[in-house]
Amino acid sequence: MRPLDHTPFPEVKTEIYFDIESDPTQSIDYLLGILIKNPSFAPPSRSASDGHSKASEGTVKPAQYKYFFAKDKQEEKKIWEEFKQFIKELDDFVIYHYAFYEKQTFDRLARQYGVDPAIAEKFKNNTIDLHRAVMDAVILPLYFYSLKDVARYVGFQWQAEDAGGAESIVWYNQWLENGNKDILQKILDYNKDDVTATLVVKEWLEKQKPKMQREVLPEL
Repeated sequence: MRPLDHTPFPEVKTEIYFDIESDPTQSIDYLLGILIKNPSFAPPSRSASDGHSKASEGTVKPAQYKYFFAKDKQEEKKIWEEFKQFIKELDDFVIYHYAFYEKQTFDRLARQYGVDPAIAEKFKNNTIDLHRAVMDAVILPLYFYSLKDVARYVGFQWQAEDAGGAESIVWYNQWLENGNKDILQKILDYNKDDVTATLVVKEWLEKQKPKMQREVLPEL
């Protein structure tokens, strides 16, 4: 699926906004976070002890946050199996991510733990890279086009002032050492902000009605 071949973005029953947190020092992808935009979607809840993958509680439709969390490599394999099952059960959907990392990580986990070719094809055929969509559609008064730069340009703010991928790794290692639930919640809040920011950028871009030629937008 190529972004912006047609405007607006494809109309589907379920929109998924996807973001991954990883710690390269331990070679682990510890958090697969998704925001589900579909008022009728109600994924089954998963009960597990702290540190295991589970659906977040207290979510509000139509945008529902769900995550798969691992404290070690054994649980990384477990959340990969759960994520594959999640993809398998989707119908009439699109997955939005920002930049190449999510697709790259999907391929790496598939090589490491395996994946049914039909699920891999289903994932790859229904993903849109919003970074590429932004780059193809608009020129912004920004030096960089990272998710944080673009989302902040359109008005989104992260809850934590020190939020970032590197900070998430620090928090993750702190949580591994002390099991502090507040630190775990900070990790989840940061990831939830990332997927929410991805949604905000997509909806902002959709409102611009971008053409195939890049448009120069004024400073806000």
